[in-house]
Amino acid sequence: MFFVRDEGVAESVSRSISVLDTCLRKGGCSVVPGVAEEGTWLTQAPSAFAGAVLGYSLRQKAPGSSPLSNALALAPFWAFLLLSFGVLPVWARSEGDPLALAPNLLSFAAGAGLLYLTPILGAPPLPGEGDDAGKPKQ
Repeated sequence: MFFVRDEGVAESVSRSISVLDTCLRKGGCSVVPGVAEEGTWLTQAPSAFAGAVLGYSLRQKAPGSSPLSNALALAPFWAFLLLSFGVLPVWARSEGDPLALAPNLLSFAAGAGLLYLTPILGAPPLPGEGDDAGKPKQ
């Protein structure tokens, strides 16, 4: 209804026939091919949030743990967001085109980088910081 209102009846019929033709030539489609502009934005937001969770977890300095172990501890959360709401919907509708995933992966990287490097949360951890690097040996 909204597409017909925005694009017109002729355009909606033309695109519907095109999608039906594509699916019939392939032997059927499990999802409607093509990612709408709204779908792109709705999948980039969880990708960026997943990156922010990863970036934040890499900043944490728990005693006796490395940034990688913190990221792995929160991996079920950020990986679920990235895969289920960011990558897989786009992959299913893009018919396996890897370039369709680029905006989501860039959003993930930007979210991780921004939260890892943001000065509001304090200085980023330095290599060797948090372990016994600065302590005198006994």
